[in-house]
Amino acid sequence: MGETGGARPHITCSKTGFLQVYNTMPRINIVGYKVPVPGHPLLRMALGAIMVMGGVLGFLPVLGFWMVPVGLAILAVDFPPVRRFQRRMTVKLGHWLHDRWPRIAARFGYGLRRESRNVGESESTD
Repeated sequence: MGETGGARPHITCSKTGFLQVYNTMPRINIVGYKVPVPGHPLLRMALGAIMVMGGVLGFLPVLGFWMVPVGLAILAVDFPPVRRFQRRMTVKLGHWLHDRWPRIAARFGYGLRRESRNVGESESTD
């Protein structure tokens, strides 16, 4: 009487399935918060492009200029040139914040500046 006949409980299955899908979704980092984005590349590209185009029209109601960096962050998941651009801008923003407001920079995760490395030189001991 207490057997379910091999059927799995619906609630447990749906929670587990949701958590598995949620944990495998790509995430973007926006001001220290990790936000999940769609898992399919075409959906991410479409969402990122729509966000950037909507940000360009940021002077209109509902749309805003905040959509441009968010759209670029979503596009950076799939496009290496956009990822490099985003990384350069993130580093520049971190340096700028650290120079002007070190406490705010530390709050957003920008620590002390790294020492510059000389790429072409190698240390050799004789």
